[in-house]
Amino acid sequence: MTTTKNKNRTKIIYWVTILSACTMGETAGDFFSFGLKFGYAWASCFLLTLLTLALIAEARAKTPNEARYWTTIVIMSTTGTAMADFLTRTLKLGYGGGSALLTSLFGLVYLAEKIYKRAKHRSAGDSGLPHISLDVASKSVLPQIKIGAHTHSLPATDFFYWAAILVASTFGTTMGDFVADVLGFGFGGGTLFLGSLLALVLFVEFRSHIPNKPRYWTALVITSTIGATTGDFLTKEDALNLGYGWGSLILIGVFAVIFLIRRSLEEK
Repeated sequence: MTTTKNKNRTKIIYWVTILSACTMGETAGDFFSFGLKFGYAWASCFLLTLLTLALIAEARAKTPNEARYWTTIVIMSTTGTAMADFLTRTLKLGYGGGSALLTSLFGLVYLAEKIYKRAKHRSAGDSGLPHISLDVASKSVLPQIKIGAHTHSLPATDFFYWAAILVASTFGTTMGDFVADVLGFGFGGGTLFLGSLLALVLFVEFRSHIPNKPRYWTALVITSTIGATTGDFLTKEDALNLGYGWGSLILIGVFAVIFLIRRSLEEK
């Protein structure tokens, strides 16, 4: 019973942290596009450059550092926000076209990972490479680097994982706008609606004893979508109207507090 409680607590901490990170990233993406007046295209280019540097640092790292994982998650979410608006508004793909494109990209990433795994196992059998396994993510065939002192609470990361995160973050922004504008839920109503969906998915996750990748990615897309509606609820003129600057600062503070609480609880 104690083991189950600890496992569920670890999951709760992870999802609360990633929800905070996604919300902060979504608001930061709008801040780069609107607050700093970069526009969608230049904001996407700048953030993709920053993301590349973060991924290089992650790949070359030789010492454990959990903060590196969450920093990359935030940059992914920020980049996904700018890219989603670039696809749907600048390129005028709309929510339907943008969602179809991103769904296809996600499928390609998943298929590429399966093909790579199959080819790797056929050529080398069991590679014996080190990896991090977590009940929310399947084993990876790529060499893994510990990203924190509490790696048991974090997913395995490799190229395919980060590619899927970027697509999921971009798709989440598109779906957040779709839920709020097209479905007419608004920012607040959309957050409540999506929150209920996330609660349902996580309830199934907590009750299950078998790892399931589709369940993990479903929860992550919903989390990113909630980040979009929540961020807009805080910053947009027809909601709380805190602005992109103040909204980003508040969310950075919230994320920092959650991160510190997370570290404190996991050290116990």
